[in-house]
Amino acid sequence: VAVQANIQLAQFYLEQDQVTEALDVLEGRSAVDLGPGWDSSMEEIRVHALGTLKMYSEAQAMIQALKERWPKEEQVQIPAKILSINLLTEQELYSEARSLLQETLKETSEEGYTEMLTTIGKELDKY
Repeated sequence: VAVQANIQLAQFYLEQDQVTEALDVLEGRSAVDLGPGWDSSMEEIRVHALGTLKMYSEAQAMIQALKERWPKEEQVQIPAKILSINLLTEQELYSEARSLLQETLKETSEEGYTEMLTTIGKELDKY
């Protein structure tokens, strides 16, 4: 329950553009013991916050660590790659983002992920 409350509070801070506060709420906390879904949720908030602060290498390192913790979990791997695509796009690294998007599309047949990736691809086509 405490982890869920921290995740919700951090998400609230992010929505209010209080990025530092969001990171502070999660400081020193981990959801690894609760499984891939919880871990992914917590790390996604951290990645969004770091991206907002333009701390891209730290955000990518966090994504990589998450992927390494849960190598066989599609519910972690695909969203982590989507986070990476978004970070690359924020940095205007469109070619790399497109390449990762195409690779990720080949790795999933889950309709929700496919739709999300297709939407991101349409946005990338503008650049």
